[in-house]
Amino acid sequence: MSWRRRGHLEVQADGAQRELLLPVMQVIRVEEIAGGPLLLAAITALIWSNLAPAAYEAAWRLPVSFDVAGLAWRHDLHHLINDVLLPLFFFVAGLELKRELVRGELSSLRAAALPVVMAIGGMVVPALLYLAVAAGTPAAGGWGVPVATDIAFALALVAVLGDRIPNQVRIALLAFAAIDDVGGVVVIAATYQSDLSWPLLGSAVVLLAAVHLLQRLTMLPAVVSILTGLAAFACVMASGLHPTLAGIALGLTVPADPLIGRRHFLERARALTAELDDVRTRRRRAAQRDEDTTTLLEREDALLGRLEGLTIGTESVLDRLTRNLNPWVSYVVLPLFALANGGLALQPQAFADAFASEAFWAVVAGLALGKPLGIVLLTWLAARFGLVRLPAGMGWGDVAGLGLIAGIGFTVSLFIADLAFGGEARLAEAKMGILTASLAAGAAGAAILAWTHRR
Repeated sequence: MSWRRRGHLEVQADGAQRELLLPVMQVIRVEEIAGGPLLLAAITALIWSNLAPAAYEAAWRLPVSFDVAGLAWRHDLHHLINDVLLPLFFFVAGLELKRELVRGELSSLRAAALPVVMAIGGMVVPALLYLAVAAGTPAAGGWGVPVATDIAFALALVAVLGDRIPNQVRIALLAFAAIDDVGGVVVIAATYQSDLSWPLLGSAVVLLAAVHLLQRLTMLPAVVSILTGLAAFACVMASGLHPTLAGIALGLTVPADPLIGRRHFLERARALTAELDDVRTRRRRAAQRDEDTTTLLEREDALLGRLEGLTIGTESVLDRLTRNLNPWVSYVVLPLFALANGGLALQPQAFADAFASEAFWAVVAGLALGKPLGIVLLTWLAARFGLVRLPAGMGWGDVAGLGLIAGIGFTVSLFIADLAFGGEARLAEAKMGILTASLAAGAAGAAILAWTHRR
């Protein structure tokens, strides 16, 4: 939990209720449990799709349509979740990547070297292993399935291991998983798309540039930037390029620096607080003399408003959006996606079909073997040639554990599988491979990290 979030909660739980409410509010909002709703939704999807398969399929085929500014969208509920809601997850991933680029692990060449090397190894080797298994078969088109890591599940699993896991491990996981997600979006954009409309795509680029500029004009209301961003998103959807790319791109346009520096804040806050104290004293004396205090009350409100605006200005738009959107992504968007895409018939025949298919074994090879092999091998080679250095507190056991945990490819892997095999029997086989590999890789990675830090 961020310190700013904790500060908000302490204010909300101030007074006699703090001791009771603050721990509860922290549990409700803590980011580390964000993987819980996703896991619950995935289990629900499996149970629902096996107990009532017809009802499960019918629920996500409900027709949905809307028309905005002449741009019509007519699909079903399943496409609404995948094409309209899921890009919000990629928007937050774009925000996380922007933060890392500006002031995180990717902010300098030296700091970025390790997560970039881990991400490259974790994308290239899984894709190659997938193709090695599925080359020359109809399943070869799903080579992008094992490319990306599920950030929510991966971070939640590391969080379960507790404080004994060094913070450097969590930072490395977040950094290379964010790059993985961008890699997944690039794969989607380059491989799994329909014919492009270049005029609409050009319009989207212009609108994205406009969003970038509008967010730096503080005199304009935020709704202007929001509407421009939605217009860019609509153009991407209509252009034939998948809207997940617009989500990442919009996230990268958000300013990461606060409008008001902390030194300026302290100077202005002291002056405003002193003025507020003076006005309050004058109002109290006026009330004792039975004089009208309306003007002084209005002045107090104005000073409080200036203090509020000053405080808000110390938080960047990027941090505010991340803080406000994370709960929606964690508790609404990702669980809905898992519920709509995680259904899979767990019957003997389904297992037999999966074990006999190239798609199943290619996915398992890519996620459970390719991820750790690529991450460990490329990191070792880069360290051998002096290109990267493991941070203090992080050893090769951590690299191996993270490589396996990176094999949890649930969200983005399911999404790419749906794009690659939608409507085909191979989709169920790929899903079986994703679930099998994610469970195996996650359990093995957690065991290695726990053993590495057993003391």
